[in-house]
Amino acid sequence: MMFVIFDKNKNSYVKEINKRIVTCSYYVDTTKNAKSAFKFTSEDYERLRHLEELLKYEPYTLEFREV
Repeated sequence: MMFVIFDKNKNSYVKEINKRIVTCSYYVDTTKNAKSAFKFTSEDYERLRHLEELLKYEPYTLEFREV
C-alpha cells in the first residue's frame, strides 16, 4: 500500500521535505499533482507520523492519503 502526504495549508501534495542546515528547521516543496508527490509505504507511515511536529504545523494539517 502506498501513501502521499496532502498539505491542507497549501492545498497541495508534499513533493520534498528539506532541512535548512543553518536554522535546523524543515520546509516542504509541494505539487498539485498527486503522481509527482512523495510516495511512501505503510512501513514508513509510522515514522512519518511526527512530521507535523517536525515542520511545526498545527495538528491535523497534514493528511495521509492512500494512492
